Amino acid sequence: MSLTYFAPHSSLLATLMVQQFIEWLKEHLNRETFPSCKWKDKEQESFEILWPRADRASCNDQANKKERLGIMYLWYVHKFGNSRLNDEATAIKGNFRSCLNSKISNGEMENLSPRSSRSGGQEEWKVYRFINKKEKSTDCDSALIPLL
Repeated sequence: MSLTYFAPHSSLLATLMVQQFIEWLKEHLNRETFPSCKWKDKEQESFEILWPRADRASCNDQANKKERLGIMYLWYVHKFGNSRLNDEATAIKGNFRSCLNSKISNGEMENLSPRSSRSGGQEEWKVYRFINKKEKSTDCDSALIPLL
């Protein structure tokens, strides 16, 4: 009998974790884990995230990383465990942004923020909204003709 072993970071495991991203994020929004990630309008399921500048020394300082990156850091630890805590802030932010973009591409979320217009090195708030399954529709839905 042969046993199949999946490496801890196999693509299957990564896929399962990404599928849990929305539920995980909603849980932390409800808990108000970080003031830098909060509901903007809970009824409409929109939320905002403070997007820190990763090039700042405070984001890469190990002591401040969790505080500065907030929910992004927590997702990274959830996904990779403690083995990659020394990764740069840009990698941590990039991973979180990739998860958001994946959910946007799949039609499960939408970005409500205008295009970035940072000036003077300021951090910005980005606003996103969860799209519930009832809102999702395909082009085919509107083209259906009732049978008589």
